[in-house]
Amino acid sequence: SAIGQTIVILTGGIDLSVGATMLMADAVGAMLLGGQNRIIPILICLGLGLLIGAINGTGVAFLRIPPFIMTLGMMAILTGSIFIFAKTCGFASPILRYLSIGKVGNIPILIIIWIFLATIMTIIMRLTVFGREVYAIGSNPIASYHSGIKNRIVIFFVYVISGIFSAIAGLFLLGYTGVPELTYRGGGLGTNYTLSAIAAVIIGGTIFTGARGGVEKTIFGVLVLKILFSILTMMGMSGAGKLITQGLVVIVIVGIYMKLENLQEFSFKIRKWRLIRGKNS
Repeated sequence: SAIGQTIVILTGGIDLSVGATMLMADAVGAMLLGGQNRIIPILICLGLGLLIGAINGTGVAFLRIPPFIMTLGMMAILTGSIFIFAKTCGFASPILRYLSIGKVGNIPILIIIWIFLATIMTIIMRLTVFGREVYAIGSNPIASYHSGIKNRIVIFFVYVISGIFSAIAGLFLLGYTGVPELTYRGGGLGTNYTLSAIAAVIIGGTIFTGARGGVEKTIFGVLVLKILFSILTMMGMSGAGKLITQGLVVIVIVGIYMKLENLQEFSFKIRKWRLIRGKNS
């Protein structure tokens, strides 16, 4: 889900529903798969992620609802719906289970899949028209619009991509635990997954002002976050402590980025003032 969140943040938006979308795909996938190797339930879950992303995209791009409000509302809707599906029972299919916890040598298959998807999205974002349009919108939406970019269409598809990647993450979560998340942990709203996705993006250098960063940097952010969690686990820190630490890391890093931006802006104004003064003297 961090990959999709990266693309959303590059446009200057945010998707707070990624965690809830993950858990929805997780619950629906378990119910439909029932421990059997079937492709249709997988496609339904991916379609569900696409639909959720399309609704978010429609609200943000065409109805002009602020991303924070739109995705927060979607998170609430999905959270309530998840508890309906939580009453049903189901299991991951053997193939999904293998892809989520199996290894090729000493390398987890899930890591290989994640790197593959991240590489594909990096190529798309760096070498295609769509990718350049995403960066242009994040840099200056007014200028991008006047240059001929269809901002609303691009933003719509950005949220669709986020929804699909969240659904993929939800399916692999199901494969990893074997049963729905709510059954496995006895409750949860997906907030920690949303925060983890945002933290990985921010640590990687993609900031909320848009147009700075990229999927390749999020890979670095995910690795740093994984190492941090491993250290905290070895220290015996509880899940609550890890969540608090994660939140503090996000706040500190965003604060540092904003301070650096302010310093750069101040430095630019000083250089501009000196240039004007030099011309007048």
